[in-house]
Amino acid sequence: VPGRRNVWEAVWKDEIVIAKMFSHRLSAKRHLKREWCGLKLLQARRICAPEPLFCGKTEGGKWVVAETRVPGALTALDAYTQVVEKGEKLEILISICHEIARQHDNGILQQDLHLDNFLLNGKEVYTLDPGRMRFYSHPVSRKRGISHLAMLACYLPDDDNRSLQLLYEAYLAFRSWQGCIEEADWFKTE
Repeated sequence: VPGRRNVWEAVWKDEIVIAKMFSHRLSAKRHLKREWCGLKLLQARRICAPEPLFCGKTEGGKWVVAETRVPGALTALDAYTQVVEKGEKLEILISICHEIARQHDNGILQQDLHLDNFLLNGKEVYTLDPGRMRFYSHPVSRKRGISHLAMLACYLPDDDNRSLQLLYEAYLAFRSWQGCIEEADWFKTE
């Protein structure tokens, strides 16, 4: 994010890590704290995410967070754009949908929901960008969860109602909920 942070691969203690350097002169420390606390909260709630390694200042006085690098992983967006089969694309969205449902069950709401905020490594889904998450002491409500899911549905073609319905059903099933007619209307077209 220009003017706010840079993300780099770096070497720390002879290990390749991801380093996020926060550079905005007024809000760098606040963004660093959000990122660090978010990584710790994801870890405490057993959400798959890079492991937090270091939080502090560089020799040059810049605020930085270092976290483990997930070797061989692709962002979910890269994986999604690399596959051509509709079924494979839906599989990727459903795996992200399950991760979102797991987060919602754990009281986590990603406020910047897009496929670049998830890494895929085989069947593992890693969550990124915890600085843009809200952490609650209770599960995310049904209404909020369903409306949040709609942001993921924007990756589907406008006329793909069947995939949209499958995404909706996967979310409900993961959260052990039954569907209702009113909610189902969000994936119907006139």
